[in-house]
Amino acid sequence: MAENAAKVPRTGDTFRLKSGGPLMTLFDYDVEARTVHCGWFWRGRYAKERFDIGELEVVERAPRDDNPPVPTALESSPGG
Repeated sequence: MAENAAKVPRTGDTFRLKSGGPLMTLFDYDVEARTVHCGWFWRGRYAKERFDIGELEVVERAPRDDNPPVPTALESSPGG
């Protein structure tokens, strides 16, 4: 089971399309749809797109200990 958990994409993981292209950083993963939302810079511009996880290859995994979940707006609000 720990092996499967290591394969689950997490925020900060770096991917590249299997067909090639720029390095992309994951910032959202839809478990049910098995899609990832990635962002990257290309020719000085920021781009983002959602991809099927099967279209991508992992380039680098983000550190697990230093990669806490992103807080919700309620958790990050002052006094909340």
